[in-house]
Amino acid sequence: GADTVIMEVTSHALLLQRVAGVTFAGGIVSAIRPGEHSYFHGSYDEYVAAKRRLLAHLERGATLAFDADNRAARTLAGEADVAVRSGFSLAGRPGRARLRAHRSPGEGRHGFGDVRLEPTDHGGSEASS
Repeated sequence: GADTVIMEVTSHALLLQRVAGVTFAGGIVSAIRPGEHSYFHGSYDEYVAAKRRLLAHLERGATLAFDADNRAARTLAGEADVAVRSGFSLAGRPGRARLRAHRSPGEGRHGFGDVRLEPTDHGGSEASS
């Protein structure tokens, strides 16, 4: 049997409690944009509130990676009670990010190339206090 699973947990799934009782050893908060899923959530604030529910599913000692270029993702990461939080930047802004995302050429799933995260020149992950 598998001992590791990587899954996408959408704002819909969080709001509809489709992961009730599940805890995660780590999580990723990607870009949270106004207008995303407004047909479902009704407002940007409600959408962010749904995304915030992920934090309650992270186990103590979890690692959280977040889009350091996105204000809402940075805010949620700051609220998370995790052991390690690391920002990544698709825009290559090392001042905000501990990790830099690199897209590989080619087409990956859903039309995106594969993405890998590498430490920036100025350091690794930061432990939460």
